[in-house]
Amino acid sequence: MEPVTVIVAALVGAAKFAADKAGAAAVKDAYEALKAAILHRSKDQAEAAKVLTEHVGDAKGDEQALRKVLAAENVSADPEIVALSTRLLNLIQEGTGKKYDVEFLGRAQGTTIGDGNTIIQQFSGTEEP
Repeated sequence: MEPVTVIVAALVGAAKFAADKAGAAAVKDAYEALKAAILHRSKDQAEAAKVLTEHVGDAKGDEQALRKVLAAENVSADPEIVALSTRLLNLIQEGTGKKYDVEFLGRAQGTTIGDGNTIIQQFSGTEEP
């Protein structure tokens, strides 16, 4: 996963986690540390703060403005920010007990979720060679 995707996922995931779980203290602390690191690095702190406030946890899931600001500030080049983002994602995963957040909006046939799965699929109407 590219660093900016990790950062966006951490910010959005933390906001959703806090909304769903009344926020675990460790997640809240890591989230605030990540936001502070991003703001500290930002040239235009007012704009960065505005975007973080408006677009993190946006119900529409609009992450484009957030990605634009992160790219303009080149935060993905900062190893501290990437490390804080990774730590935050790990805390969210531990807090939810879910490694994967999957949503099927239509028919899903032959789908598997998880690590190390083995799948044997049999389709009716086909003959074996």
